[in-house]
Amino acid sequence: MTFGVDSDSHNDGILDSESDAPNEQLLELTRYHEHEVYKHQHHIAALSRAVNSKRPVSTLSDELLVDIFLCYRDISIIAKEGTVATNGNQDEFDFTTWWWLVPTHVCHYWRMVALASPLLWRYLDDDVFSRPHLLDAALSRSYPAPLDISIQHALFASDNLTSAGSWNADEKESLGKIMKESYRTRTLHIDMPRSLIVLQITQETSLPPFVILEDLHINALTPFGEGIPIPAILNSLPCCLRSLSLKGVVIDWEMLGNLPPTVTSIQIIFPPRHPSSTCETILDVLARLPKLECLCLNKLPIGTQQASREVHLPRLKKLNLSQAHSWNILSIIQSLSFPPGIDSTIGIKFNPNNATPPLPLSSVFSQFGFSSLPEHTNAKHLLDSEGKIKVAPRHGLSFETFTETDTGSWPRYFKFKLMICNERPTVDTSPWLEFIAAISHVVYPKIRNLLIGGGTDGLSGITFADNLLRANQLETLQMKHSSADRYLLEALRVLPDGTVPVPRLRRVKVWSRYILPAYHINGEELCEILEDRRNRGYRLEEITINEPHLIDFNLPGTRQRLGEVVTLMLI
Repeated sequence: MTFGVDSDSHNDGILDSESDAPNEQLLELTRYHEHEVYKHQHHIAALSRAVNSKRPVSTLSDELLVDIFLCYRDISIIAKEGTVATNGNQDEFDFTTWWWLVPTHVCHYWRMVALASPLLWRYLDDDVFSRPHLLDAALSRSYPAPLDISIQHALFASDNLTSAGSWNADEKESLGKIMKESYRTRTLHIDMPRSLIVLQITQETSLPPFVILEDLHINALTPFGEGIPIPAILNSLPCCLRSLSLKGVVIDWEMLGNLPPTVTSIQIIFPPRHPSSTCETILDVLARLPKLECLCLNKLPIGTQQASREVHLPRLKKLNLSQAHSWNILSIIQSLSFPPGIDSTIGIKFNPNNATPPLPLSSVFSQFGFSSLPEHTNAKHLLDSEGKIKVAPRHGLSFETFTETDTGSWPRYFKFKLMICNERPTVDTSPWLEFIAAISHVVYPKIRNLLIGGGTDGLSGITFADNLLRANQLETLQMKHSSADRYLLEALRVLPDGTVPVPRLRRVKVWSRYILPAYHINGEELCEILEDRRNRGYRLEEITINEPHLIDFNLPGTRQRLGEVVTLMLI
């Protein structure tokens, strides 16, 4: 059997055969994994250029075969994750385009190489756990290679997974075998949101130490409950740990103070009713992690104590402090020193106890570069029935700033996002009006893309039309749902004093689910407004509307007249 790639190919990572080329669908599905797919495709291409396509696979070195199949496994995992993240349908990706990499299609020689290579048996996942005999073989053949263990919720057949007594002997034995390999475990992912048994075992069983653990992920999130106690394995973490991800675990920040300085990523989603921590305790932990690149603390409960120190994180690239329940999160932000242009998301939930920000917002804005926003700035609003920006449940008030940078062949967008949500619509938001206005004065002059939605619930903020006059850089205006459609003409109309709102506006997109007569757009009035803008040198190029009946053409010839001043797309 031959290895179907051309060693003389110079396509910079693209396999020459049409059937062997990276599937276009793979590239479409992996928008969340661009860097990884790019890396593995070039790895495979580099291997292929070193191999003569006429040589049988049995003449290739064992090392080359192992590298090729490890790359195939990584790409398969990435493609499946990308499919699930996109539409939840794993069957949509066609793996037959990689037929030349499937182990069963190689030959007897590959079987001998696979059985003898510990690296190809180090992945212990659902496929291995569900077959006890295969688990024994994998543990034996993988020795002494480091293990990558992934324990999923759907692993075991028991319906009641909340107590150890519901597990049968085989299940307990399999889990015990896995945990006894902790001394050579490199990555450990426990993803069992409704089960406490794995964490109970990690607390009660005497395990060998995790001496080479680099990646620890524990997901025990539950819809209700106080969260699970912090597992004993966090008491003594190895000095090589790089990534820590905890979901639904009660955090002891003093215990996390034992994290080694090698940690580059911390991602924590706190369970409901988690005890609050002080700013100083959190900053003490972060101060010991100079190599930290990713910090995500979701639903962080924090007390009223203000921070009095500064922590320098010179390598920080991503900061996510979403769904915070207190303005005290701003104290953490102000105490952190990090490079400009990081990918950041700040989310604060409104409640009566934190109506007034404790810090000057200008100091927080300047820390993220708000004084000199780049030109790639987007905003997303919801309007109430009176045309005022509202602070609503879930969606909230959102501003995003994108900065495009070049990292190799894949562009990356660093983002600043500030989102404020109100979970109690009956609470007066008047203390927030000044805050919302302050943000708008700073952000609106930089917005390039504005998305607004509609609705009748939620709490009012400032008037949308007033802010729109500041949007001198706005190029694309997107409106969703009926109450937003009513403000299309207002956004385009030339004011009595001759002022042209949004002078750089080129594209308008309107989506509507409710085609009510009160919300229809007068075609004749729209045509007059667009002609007025065109005559003043501010021509609108394109209007896209998803519902043709949203525009009423009462006079004959109006549709043709409108088509002469703007490209009208009815979809």
